[in-house]
This record gives sequence, C-alpha cells and structure tokens, in this order.
Amino acid sequence: MAQTNWVKTSEAANKLGVTPVLLRRMLGKGLFKKGKHYRNISINQARPTYRWNIDKLEKFFDEVVL
Repeated sequence: MAQTNWVKTSEAANKLGVTPVLLRRMLGKGLFKKGKHYRNISINQARPTYRWNIDKLEKFFDEVVL
C-alpha cells in the first residue's frame, strides 16, 4: 500500500509545530491552494473536514517567514 501525504488537520499541525487553529486561519486568509496544500473531504456538510498535503505544507513553511 502506498503511503499517503494527506493527513488530518491535527496531524499536520503537530508535524509543523503549529496549532490547528493557525492552519485554519491561514487557510481562511487564502495562503493555501486547494488541491495542492489542502482538500475538503466533506460533502454537503455544515462544517468542512480538511486533509492536508504535509509535503507541500512543509515546503510552504520552509519558504515563508511567519
């Protein structure tokens, strides 16, 4: 079975050393690209459920000074 780079919000935040709240705030500010950095796996739900591409996020965080 192939290893996936798509992880839950809490796992992504933990690996990046940030909080899940910060990831969602950055998403809300349009810093991440849908399909590249994240995807919404919930269909017709009131609250979105995200999966994050940890490799792309690590690269993003390495390149961007917060």
